Amino acid sequence: MASVKFDVRGVKPPFSLRDPHAEGMRPVQNGRKRKRVELPPEQERYRLYTVDELGEFEPVSWLIDEHLAVGELTGLYGKGGTYKSFLALDWSCLLAHEGATVVYIVAEGASGMRARIEAWKRAHNVGNLPSLWLMPSNVKLHGEEYVTAWIEAMRTQLGSNAPDLVVVDTLARNFVGGSENNPQEMGLFVDGCERIRQAFATALLILHHTTKEGDSERGTESLRNASFAMFKMTQTGGSGRAVKLECDRMKDAEQPEARILHPKKYELPELGEDISSLVSGWSHLPPTPMGAKDPQRGKTRGELSTVQRKALRTLVGANEGANGGVSRAVVARAFGVDPKHVARTTKPLVDMGYLEVAGTTKSRRYMVTKEGREAL
Repeated sequence: MASVKFDVRGVKPPFSLRDPHAEGMRPVQNGRKRKRVELPPEQERYRLYTVDELGEFEPVSWLIDEHLAVGELTGLYGKGGTYKSFLALDWSCLLAHEGATVVYIVAEGASGMRARIEAWKRAHNVGNLPSLWLMPSNVKLHGEEYVTAWIEAMRTQLGSNAPDLVVVDTLARNFVGGSENNPQEMGLFVDGCERIRQAFATALLILHHTTKEGDSERGTESLRNASFAMFKMTQTGGSGRAVKLECDRMKDAEQPEARILHPKKYELPELGEDISSLVSGWSHLPPTPMGAKDPQRGKTRGELSTVQRKALRTLVGANEGANGGVSRAVVARAFGVDPKHVARTTKPLVDMGYLEVAGTTKSRRYMVTKEGREAL
C-alpha cells in the first residue's frame, strides 16, 4: 500500500478515508444514492450506518508505509534510550519535507530539537522544513478545557492548514496529574486524543514508556485498545546503538516485519563547537506507483557486507537462468536465513537499488539490478 504523497496530491485527506460520508460521499441504497441526513457537527460522531453502507469504507492509506496510518492513533513505546523521539522526529521531518503539516508537542524539553532536526536535514540533504511546527510545552490531554484551548490555539495559528500529524512526546508529560493505572483517567486521555483527531482529521503518534520489565507499555490498556497500531522499540543487545522496531498491534492491516535501526551520529559545527546529534536510521525512499520507475532509486548507496556480496553473486548466477527473477526460497538459501526473514534481510539491498522485488507477498520474485551487478 503506497504512502500518501502530499506534494503530489496537494490536498489533505479527509478525516477518515474509510468514512463513506467524507468529502461529500453518499451511501448507496437500492442502487441509488440515499439522501444524507444532516447533523450538527457535535452529533456527527453518532451517525448511523446500514450494513450495506459499511462496505463503502475505504481501505487504509498510509503517511508512513505500513507504520503510520492516515487519520489514525498510533502508539510508539519503549524504555529510555531506545530512540523513540528520534524515530518520531524522523517520520515528522520526512512528512514535512513531502508537504504535510506536522505539529510536534515537545513536552520533554526542546533544548536538543534544533540539533536533531539539523542532523536529519544533513543526513537527507534537505533544506528548510516550513511545515514542521514545534510546541515546547505540554497539554493536559485528560482535561477537556485544556484540549479545547489547544485546538483553538492551533486553528488560530494554522488557519485552514490543519495538521496531518500530531506527535505527543510523551504521554506522561501530557498527562500531568493523571494516573496511568487508572482506567477512567486514561480513558479521559484517550478521549482528548480522539477530540484532536476528529477536530483536524489528523493522525496522532503517542510516545510512551514501558514498565520496568520492559515487556509492555506502562499503565492500563486504554491506549492500546483505542489505537490503530502499537510499535515497540527495544535495544538489540548487540554492539553499537542498534534498536529493534516491531509491531505488536495492527488493526485492519497486516503487521509489518520488524526492523533493526542503526542510529548514526552527525557532527554539527555550524551550531557550535562539539555539537552533534543522532539520526534514527529509518530507511526510506520516496514511494512510487506500482510499475513506475523510482527517480530516487540508487541515489543512496552503501557498502556491501561480506554476506551481502556473497549472496548477490549467488543470485546473479541464479538470475541468469530465471525468467522474471528468483523465488523467496532461492534468496533465503543465498543468505542462509529462514524464508520468513527474507524481506527484512533483503530490504537494505532494495533500498540501495541493488535488488528489485516484484509480485505479491506469497509469490515475490527477486532480481539483481544493473546497479547491483556493477556494485560487485
